[in-house]
Amino acid sequence: MAVQTITYPVQTSVQAVVSTIKNTWNSYINLIEVNEENKLLKQQLLNMEEKLNQHIENSVQFFRLRSQLLFAQKKARNEIFSEIIGESADNTHQIRLINRGSNQLLQRNYI
Repeated sequence: MAVQTITYPVQTSVQAVVSTIKNTWNSYINLIEVNEENKLLKQQLLNMEEKLNQHIENSVQFFRLRSQLLFAQKKARNEIFSEIIGESADNTHQIRLINRGSNQLLQRNYI
């Protein structure tokens, strides 16, 4: 019993130190896991933001193309659209070259 009385304070001190080291180690391991999870969640957030931006861009493009299609359907019967691809260099004539012709039913001097 005398040995137990002498070793008890040492034993409890050693157990306290071991318990503290064990708790510190477990906290460190948990901190590493939380840090890895944080990195993973940040990457997932970046991926989701990229997908969201892509969906927004697709939506904007959809509405722009839809409005162009509706405009073209409305105007296709009455008007022929073209681009000016060249103009005369002299000041005496106003000649413009366009990228449309007889295939689109245009005629010379057609107004």
